[in-house]
Amino acid sequence: MWLLPRSGGLAALALSASPLWLNALRFASAFALLLVPAAAMGMTLPLLTRALAVDYGFGFGRALSLLYGVNTLGAVFGTLVTEQLLLANLGVYGSAACAAALDLFAAALGALLARRVGASGGAAATSAGDEPRHRSRRVQSAPAC
Repeated sequence: MWLLPRSGGLAALALSASPLWLNALRFASAFALLLVPAAAMGMTLPLLTRALAVDYGFGFGRALSLLYGVNTLGAVFGTLVTEQLLLANLGVYGSAACAAALDLFAAALGALLARRVGASGGAAATSAGDEPRHRSRRVQSAPAC
């Protein structure tokens, strides 16, 4: 939050004669910073769809539509709360700090759930009850991503 504006200013001074290279550096920096979080966020929908469809007995279409619906409602709720409450009361930096704290909380919750599933063996009985199915820790902790 504090390093990027300073490094951008240094890059602007160094590359002021060539806006093409400055913009290329800005693009490469943004791409590198967003690659891992975007990949992690993109991974959650397939993992959760598999968990609902296979491990919990939902059909593929039902699981996917449920997840898209919940995701859309969460996005609308998050946007409204951010605009109406956080930005108005905490400002931009306070809202960013609040978002970071919520991200850390979600990661801790995901780690706790993964540990709990790992401690219990991660097995669930099938519908026939004769043989357990094993769930992956990644599927159980995907909501925290």
